[in-house]
Order: sequence, then C-alpha cells, then structure tokens
Amino acid sequence: MKKCVAVVVVGLLLGLGAVAQEVYIVASDIPWAPFEMVNEAGEFLGFDLDLMRAIAHVAGFQIEIKNIAFDAIIENVRTGRADIGASGFTITAERDRVVDFSIPYFLSNQAVLVRKDSGLNIVTALAGDLTGYIQCMKAELGL
Repeated sequence: MKKCVAVVVVGLLLGLGAVAQEVYIVASDIPWAPFEMVNEAGEFLGFDLDLMRAIAHVAGFQIEIKNIAFDAIIENVRTGRADIGASGFTITAERDRVVDFSIPYFLSNQAVLVRKDSGLNIVTALAGDLTGYIQCMKAELGL
C-alpha cells in the first residue's frame, strides 16, 4: 500500500510540473535591425525581441513571436489577436487611448545635419530644392 501511495504522489508532483506555462503572442514588425530582424536560419532576433524573451524568462511565461505589419500591431493587441506589441513605437496620445504602453526603454532623438560652411540651416535646408539631394540618396541606396 505504501508503495502505491508513493507512486501516486510522485505522479501528481510530476503532473504539476508538466502544467503548460502561459504563452503570450508577441506581435512585431521584424525587418528593423537592430531592434527586430531575421537571421539566415529564420529566427527572429533583435533588441526588442531579446528583451521580450528576457522578460518572459524572468516572469515565468512563454512567448510566440509573430511577424506582423507595423500598422496592424496595435489593432492586433487591441482586439486580442496578440497579447503584446514589441516594435519601436512612438507613444502618442492617439495610441495611448487604445493600448497600455510600458515605460519607454529606448529614446530616439532625430536630427538634421548640415556642414558649417554650407550657409544652410534647418529651415533653408528643408525649404530648398531637394531634387539633387534625392537623386544622390537614391544612387547611394542603389534605387
């Protein structure tokens, strides 16, 4: 009888350990290295996704990452098709009305640079004829 009880107790303990962890769907627009990217093996990597994996590990849940167009991420979270959106969001009042944001973990400042001796400033640089600049950038990018 004691042997039978021990087997049942061990079976119950093993069964409790085998209970599936909660799995959260993480929606991300993948092609924005170094934050989200795909390696040659098809694995989703990058700062945002590695951060999600670390949070999941510490909090004790699993994640499944889905590559979703950026414009559809918030709608997927809002409607429950995804649990988390992780993809370089700018927090705006409009977005904040429909989803809850984390505390920002990366701040991106943007700037325009002009040579000191160019005679340009931000207003004149952006107000002038940009045709030559656009052609130069297209050539630089191979477009």
